[in-house]
Amino acid sequence: MEVSIYGLRDTQRALRSVDKEMSKAFDQRIAEIFEPLVAKSRSLIPDVAISGWKANGNGEWNGRLGWNPDKIRKGIEIKRRSSRAGYGRAVATGYALLNKTGAGAVYELAGIKGAQGDGTERSRRFIAGLTRHSPPPRGIKKAYADMGGDPEARRKVIDAVTDFQQRLQTKLDAAGDRLL
Repeated sequence: MEVSIYGLRDTQRALRSVDKEMSKAFDQRIAEIFEPLVAKSRSLIPDVAISGWKANGNGEWNGRLGWNPDKIRKGIEIKRRSSRAGYGRAVATGYALLNKTGAGAVYELAGIKGAQGDGTERSRRFIAGLTRHSPPPRGIKKAYADMGGDPEARRKVIDAVTDFQQRLQTKLDAAGDRLL
């Protein structure tokens, strides 16, 4: 579920260094492009994941994994992401569609690599119950698959990069500078 857009990182860096407002506008444009995917992902979060998954967890997790569908839906959003794999390694900059809630992440990922979980009986039962209700992929990955990888969004991102590069260059030309 990865899309490579050449020029994205350089465009982001240039926008941030020259015009922070234009950088914010670029981020907003990207968020608008992916809004249909965000909306589809949110629509796939059920009111009840599986019988027994309560709104407030107990014990070790102190309620962090409680099932609250409204909170989980709200936690699905597009964010600018930058990650550094390690010193001297590749740096990836881009945007990520993610679920910021613990329960949402568990719902999305449980059973995606198989039905064993951590190998305990409790884990196997949980994954089996969840898979009966909604087999993987769920949430974001399912929305992406249902939308066919959203090739239209890819084209719009490329167009946005090109548009903002041109806008930035126009601004620099007016100031007598050349960055791109």
